[in-house]
Amino acid sequence: MDRRYRYDRVAVALHWLIAALIIANIAIGLTFPDPLPGQKFSPKPLLPIHISIGILILLLSLFRLAWRLAHRPPPYRHPLPAWEHGLAKIAHWFFYALIILMPLTGWMTISAHKVQKTRLQVFGLPWPHFPGFPLLPEVQVEHVHDLLVGTHEALTLWLFPAMLTLHVGAIVKHHLIDRKPMLDRMLP
Repeated sequence: MDRRYRYDRVAVALHWLIAALIIANIAIGLTFPDPLPGQKFSPKPLLPIHISIGILILLLSLFRLAWRLAHRPPPYRHPLPAWEHGLAKIAHWFFYALIILMPLTGWMTISAHKVQKTRLQVFGLPWPHFPGFPLLPEVQVEHVHDLLVGTHEALTLWLFPAMLTLHVGAIVKHHLIDRKPMLDRMLP
């Protein structure tokens, strides 16, 4: 394929690395058991790796956003109708927000849960709690934690799969129905 229509190597690498890490982290999160009766929290032995991967996703996503703002995406080899082009732009920016909000709400959730108890670690290295939580009264922190758990779960278990389905569905539509391949723009 002509290089003019392909994303650059950095954008491609970030796309696939972040995608793989998000899917791995959702899979890890699905192993977390619900609390038993009388328990507020259940034991989660994979939580430290889930937190570490989540923070890595956050950092890579912020870098990816900065890279995208500094590097225009390639033109489409097969121009899209105006409505489809506009929808694709909205979906891409929504994805950027989502890949930042998912790990951000996770970091906030774990900070609100553990702020009074332990230090956070990312791949064995110290990591700060989300700013502001140490200043809140413990009762308020627990309330914020419960809200954040629901937000994090909604983003990762409902919104992300819906957006991923839309994203993959659009690629399949372009390939199979429109006969205008798009996937090769982002393949390694």
